[in-house]
Amino acid sequence: MVRTPLLALLLALALPGAASAGKAFDASTTSGNQLMDYLDHGAWDFRYDAAREIEHRCIREADAKLAALVEEDPNTKVRLASLTALTTCRMDSTLVAAETMSLVDSELAHRKKAIAIIEKLGNERSGPVLAQVLRGDPDEAVQLKAAVVLRKRAWRGAEPVQKELAFSAGTGALRVECVRGLVVVDAKHRPLFHKLLRSDPEDKVRLSLVRILEEAPRPEDKDVLIEMLDDGYSKVQRHAARALGNLGDRSVAPILRDKALAVTDRKVAEEFAEVATRLGG
Repeated sequence: MVRTPLLALLLALALPGAASAGKAFDASTTSGNQLMDYLDHGAWDFRYDAAREIEHRCIREADAKLAALVEEDPNTKVRLASLTALTTCRMDSTLVAAETMSLVDSELAHRKKAIAIIEKLGNERSGPVLAQVLRGDPDEAVQLKAAVVLRKRAWRGAEPVQKELAFSAGTGALRVECVRGLVVVDAKHRPLFHKLLRSDPEDKVRLSLVRILEEAPRPEDKDVLIEMLDDGYSKVQRHAARALGNLGDRSVAPILRDKALAVTDRKVAEEFAEVATRLGG
């Protein structure tokens, strides 16, 4: 008759009381060394709670173990908690762990989070890592995030993949980001920008590209912008005219006047004539 309560007492002593509150153990009564031991525990919730508490205390001695969990742990919550702990405490392995997660983690959201960390903490050597993401990730949302970071940070090492995807990616947004990233890295790639503007089959892609040129046109953009005055999409035509106006080349005014007389779209004709007037033609 005494065995059942005795067994319950023994179990209560063996297992931390916080389990009843949704925790694997009571973090407030756990030492740093015990927390690091729990990172090797067979139950995922012990590893998870240990990683969370290590984050709160910023136990830097857990750096290597957390990095290993980011790469190898079978539980998605543990992997994310481990990377979060590394990032919050700016541990030495943070960037390498984020780069690893961006390449191998099975969760799309995790890979995107890892790329966001790379954007903040990365350096030039992160370019080739994001090139691997661009080439190999199965989700174009992740590829796009990598392309945006490459463009924002102007990192080299992804140019061959960017060139390929600029003309083959399934989504227009990714094609645009890849060619923009190339131009940011080196102005010698501007002809590729022009090529995509001339050839992309999607109206919205050509419009995005011509608007980019509109913001800061260069003399070498003049010829392609004149070509875009004849584009099949009226918005591309109008923004090409505005870009030429911003370029300020007075020799374009007669061309705009002639085309204003030839087009049938009233808004396009008005835009051409207005820009020609602004240029003094």
